[in-house]
Amino acid sequence: TRAIIAHVGDSRAYLVDGEMGGITQITDDHSFVEALVAAGHLTHEQAEEHPMKNVLYRALGQNERIEIDFYEVRLCPGDRIVLCSDGLTRHVKPREIAEIVLSIDDPEIASQALVDLTNARGGEDNVSVIVIAIEGDAADADDALAHEHLDLEDTADLHRVRPMVVDGLEALKAWAKSVNEPGRSADSMSSVDQAQTPVIPFNPAPERRLCDAAGEGCDTRIPEQ
Repeated sequence: TRAIIAHVGDSRAYLVDGEMGGITQITDDHSFVEALVAAGHLTHEQAEEHPMKNVLYRALGQNERIEIDFYEVRLCPGDRIVLCSDGLTRHVKPREIAEIVLSIDDPEIASQALVDLTNARGGEDNVSVIVIAIEGDAADADDALAHEHLDLEDTADLHRVRPMVVDGLEALKAWAKSVNEPGRSADSMSSVDQAQTPVIPFNPAPERRLCDAAGEGCDTRIPEQ
C-alpha cells in the first residue's frame, strides 16, 4: 500500500512505523528558517529561536499559481500517518507523537490526545491533527515490496515525486530587499505581505528529514536516484 501526499506550507505529515516505533517527517516545511537549516546556515536548535521561524516563502493564497510538493510513502498494516498544523509541533516532540498514536488504537481519540497535550503545554496557536491508521492483517504483509516496513536507512522507501521548486534563500533575499524599500517601516518586517512574497523556481537535489526510533537526531538525506 502506498500513499501520495501533496504539500504546501508548514503543516506536516509524519509516518509512524507500527512495528519499529520510529517516526519519519515526510514533508519539508516551506519556511525561510528551514531553507537556512537545509543550507547549513542554522542548526535546528537555532531555527526554533529564530525571529523569522514562522515566515513562509510558499503557502496557499500566496500567489495565483503555486508549486506543490508530492511525496510517495510505502505503508504497512499497523502504521500511522499523522497530519498536523505547526500548533502541534511547537509543543510536542516527534517521539511523543509516535508514542501516543501507537498506544491508542482509535485514531480519533489519538488525535484528541495530541490536541489536549498541546493545550496543556500552553498551546497558543490553533491545533489541527488527523491520525490515519493503516489497517490490514498479517497476510497482507506478504504482498511483496508494497508491504515491506519502512527502513529508516533505506532512502528508496520514501522519496519525493516532485522536488522542492522554490529557493527559500533567494526568496529571503528578495523579501528582505522589499521590506527595506523607501516608505516601508521596520515594523513591516514582522508582518509579511504574503501576496507579494517572491517565488523563485530552482531545482535542488531531493531531500528528506528523518528521526530515529526515539524521535531524535533529525537529519537530511539524499534519496537514491
